[in-house]
Amino acid sequence: MKDNEDESRNRAMCNALSNFGFEMELIEDQKYQIINLLKQTGRENIDKVVEWMEQHGFFESFASITHHNAWYGGLAAHSFDVYEEAVKLNAEREKPLPEDSVMLCSLLHDLCKAGLYYYDKEARVTKKRPEIAAQGHGIRSLKILESCGLPLSREEALAIWWHMGEHEEPFNQPEIYESTKNIPLCNLIRRADHLAAEKKVHPIGVLHR
Repeated sequence: MKDNEDESRNRAMCNALSNFGFEMELIEDQKYQIINLLKQTGRENIDKVVEWMEQHGFFESFASITHHNAWYGGLAAHSFDVYEEAVKLNAEREKPLPEDSVMLCSLLHDLCKAGLYYYDKEARVTKKRPEIAAQGHGIRSLKILESCGLPLSREEALAIWWHMGEHEEPFNQPEIYESTKNIPLCNLIRRADHLAAEKKVHPIGVLHR
């Protein structure tokens, strides 16, 4: 009996290590793709944005606690999913929007979530610094990009700020949100974010909790 228990434990440990190794490979691959896409935009100071992302653990971060992509590397995975959905939606438009705008807004809309969630002592994913999180992550992502000196058009800034639509917190400027409904880029990013968030499966097959 003991031999069987030891064998089961060893097998479980091997599987966990194997999954972790595969997960790290996925994260590195995702990181390479996202950085490559961002640099393709040729936008001024994009290197400073990438540096910020690496310094703040963007590529290893969770995207949420209990919603979509609540796993190690989930933030980068979600951001890339939004990018892929945005590209599809843009291709369906009679007059496609600028590729660099779609790329920047989709990949960077949740930038402020880098390092926001962590494991507590009981191995539960917990939100970090709730006083900052309460500001609303659309506007916080925009402020980070501004601090990096990334030039954004009015449409790009609004698309990042209001990608959550009326769910942006605090929802204290409804007139600005209403104006974004007439901006194609804002509508596209909101729709892409919604579609990407519906994906519930971890890349190694573990169902989102």
